[in-house]
Amino acid sequence: HFVLRYGAGAAQELGFGTREDQTSFALGKLLQIEALYEFLEDVFGFTLDTPALIVIDKQLKEIYGARPAGYVSPRDAEYGGRTVVHLSVDTISDSAILAHELTHALDNLCVGTSAPMWFAEGLAQMVENELVDARDVRHPTPIGFDAEGRNLLQLWSGHRRTGAGLPMDIRRNAYNHSYYILA
Repeated sequence: HFVLRYGAGAAQELGFGTREDQTSFALGKLLQIEALYEFLEDVFGFTLDTPALIVIDKQLKEIYGARPAGYVSPRDAEYGGRTVVHLSVDTISDSAILAHELTHALDNLCVGTSAPMWFAEGLAQMVENELVDARDVRHPTPIGFDAEGRNLLQLWSGHRRTGAGLPMDIRRNAYNHSYYILA
């Protein structure tokens, strides 16, 4: 159900000595990704008609700074307009992040991009925490209300790095509060 590619410089960044090492790593990741897919297919009914593209990128750290996990690009012009899951070389081996980003990809591919941010992030947090980490980080306390009485989570239109619509102190709990609502 998936195709894995290395972005420019990613294989070198991961320190592969040979082409066989690179291929072996990719096959291992694809097996792990297929297992996650089977879980998401069983639980949520997500199915793919065509293989999804996963790209391991070196540049994410340079673009976003710190330790970026990855992102899903719904219509990536660089890859012919197809949906692409970009994962950082720094986090490709982190099973929780892989589960989180794969959930976003399948949600995007199978459901579309119309779901509110809190739903998309809550779903990804739920899979990440309950399937992979087996830890409960739900945040039951409402994160606040705006002047019109709307839950601030409804205003969330971006991730932590942009945080459009949410003050910094609230963004820290937005992922976990979204998880709480869905769970």
